[in-house]
Amino acid sequence: MNQKTKYIKTQYANGDKKYEGNYINGKKDGLHKEWYPKNQLKYEGSYIKGIKNGIHKAWYENGQIMYEGERDGLHKMWHQNGQMLYEGDYKNMEAPEGIIKFINMTLDQFGLPTENPDVHTFNFIPLLLSSIISESFKFLSTLFNDLSKKSLTSGPNKGMHKIWHENGQPMICFLINNKQKIDGFTKIWHENGQLAAEGSYKQGKKEGLWIYYYPNKQIQEKGQYKNNDKDGFWKNWSEDGKLQETKKFKHGHVDYSGWPKPL
Repeated sequence: MNQKTKYIKTQYANGDKKYEGNYINGKKDGLHKEWYPKNQLKYEGSYIKGIKNGIHKAWYENGQIMYEGERDGLHKMWHQNGQMLYEGDYKNMEAPEGIIKFINMTLDQFGLPTENPDVHTFNFIPLLLSSIISESFKFLSTLFNDLSKKSLTSGPNKGMHKIWHENGQPMICFLINNKQKIDGFTKIWHENGQLAAEGSYKQGKKEGLWIYYYPNKQIQEKGQYKNNDKDGFWKNWSEDGKLQETKKFKHGHVDYSGWPKPL
């Protein structure tokens, strides 16, 4: 069978390199590279018959490393200022935008701006992270809830996954089980480094005691979850430590049985 080999090279209007790579029968094969204007390297990685092979890397236009990872194995992403953004193990990951999709999975339901991930334009990353950071810790604590609804042939592998704020402080630390669901103890931090929330997941759903904190370390809310729903008595405090209210929940809804209903 004859193989059709084609080496493609493109350039910017000023003659600078833009892209080059080899194709065999229409599939990427060998080393492929992309450049920003002024010959700044954007992306570099090898392929075998169209499948990602070995370590691939991507850079921001300022030259800062943005992504590094293999198709199966450890993946890392960095903020544009050089601070770590994400670290975790993946399988069948062909391009870095898949990781952003993982982070971006539940943004829509919270009405936050999202972008269509594109390996050729990394400008959406600062927008995505600024949106996440600007929201309350309650949003952060629910960021990954929808993972339990996904059935993925590619995605996060079993083990620890971490996300950092742009200032270098940790944002979220969580465990993925072999069914690609969050499982085990999870912690979330405010941008100032103070703990924002802590509690456990069981097969992708919150279970047991969860505690939420203000940035000044004061407890804001505390109570139990059962199958991802608030259950039993929940207490809320003001930022100066005064108890604000106590509510009883059943199946995620306020349970007024034995309690006077509010006027």
